[in-house]
Amino acid sequence: MNFSELKTKSLCDNNFAKQMSYKLSIPEERASFFKWISTLGSHWQENTTPYEIIRKMVSKTSLDDKNILVLFNIEFLHILIDERGVNPLNITFIADNHVEQLCAIKIFKVQSYKLNDFSVPALKKLIAGIDMKFDLVFSNPPYTNNVDIKILNEVMHISDEFVIVHPSTWVIDMKNKSKLFNEFKKQNHKRVKSLEFFNGNPIFEIALYVPVVISHFKSFSNDIDISYFDENYICDDIQKVSKYGDKLNLIENFINDISKVKNYVSQNMIEYNKLKNLPDQNKHYCQLAQIRGNVNLSSVGKDIVKDDFYTTIMKNSQDNIGLRKLSRTPTYEFDTIDEVYNFINYLKTDFARFCLSIYKDKATLDCGEMELIPWLDFTEEWDDEKLFKKFDVSQELQDYIREFLPDYYGIRK
Repeated sequence: MNFSELKTKSLCDNNFAKQMSYKLSIPEERASFFKWISTLGSHWQENTTPYEIIRKMVSKTSLDDKNILVLFNIEFLHILIDERGVNPLNITFIADNHVEQLCAIKIFKVQSYKLNDFSVPALKKLIAGIDMKFDLVFSNPPYTNNVDIKILNEVMHISDEFVIVHPSTWVIDMKNKSKLFNEFKKQNHKRVKSLEFFNGNPIFEIALYVPVVISHFKSFSNDIDISYFDENYICDDIQKVSKYGDKLNLIENFINDISKVKNYVSQNMIEYNKLKNLPDQNKHYCQLAQIRGNVNLSSVGKDIVKDDFYTTIMKNSQDNIGLRKLSRTPTYEFDTIDEVYNFINYLKTDFARFCLSIYKDKATLDCGEMELIPWLDFTEEWDDEKLFKKFDVSQELQDYIREFLPDYYGIRK
């Protein structure tokens, strides 16, 4: 069957619906069908969810005798009904597309509602109008502008259990400057049952700088089961989940110990030494870029970002010397050219790049990502040996830093 030739009115025909139910049992036909649907009209969530991800999600919990809500993605219905044997009468589907709503009703025989306005308030109003308490919610929500968390904030009260696939920024962000993320974690810190991180870029054909995560929320959860690619461990606090896995305590000591980084940079951090006045022709300058680092689109594993991501200096560091532009570009002023070179070489060190890695989860360098990089006396030369000694970095952490960071500049050779 060539789905591109179908008319949406065909979905209203009962014979067609029966024919489609049969064809959906054939993998090739099924893939073509959902691809066809995704091309029709507008969708709030434009990316379909691969079956292997849906199967992982539904395996997180029991489906028996549960009243289930599915948000936006019709492909969930096929797995739930045809593979897992869930009674269609136990499923409610909120569609973000007219064709998907028709398919849900005619082919999968579930109760379905259509979202007409792609906004969180409209979704909240629609769900309130359904006036139903659900046992379980599945969704692959929209990702742009943290809409996934905004949606969850408004609907968490309608069910004791949610299984959601979405970007992991909300949980691995360590800057703690996002009111949205902070409040969400605070309100749900005892509801997170498990988190499974993976590279979503090749799967969803997107370009995130962070992993995607399957978040399983369930009332009165205690310990959190973490699966971070090939690493598995248990965590008792949502605030302790990070991209550093079970090494987070090591990093927290690095940040918080009174003799180490955080107290030192509280008065001397690099963020507060940017150029504040007009350039002086008698001074020397170093400029960084507002955007630094690329997504590794060829990776299917944990190497989501390229080797340049945890860097501030270009590969040809001569390009950082002097002034290119001033608008939002991190710009630093020095009395001598030797200080400029010392500054550049300092930013190339594993120490400085690891300080950057703690807060960096997107491409920018001008939104607080550099706040943990100490400002030092750049009349001196700095290397890792000198820095590790100055900040009393343990050998264990030194080894981990070298393991975590790629040797982008070849400075270890």
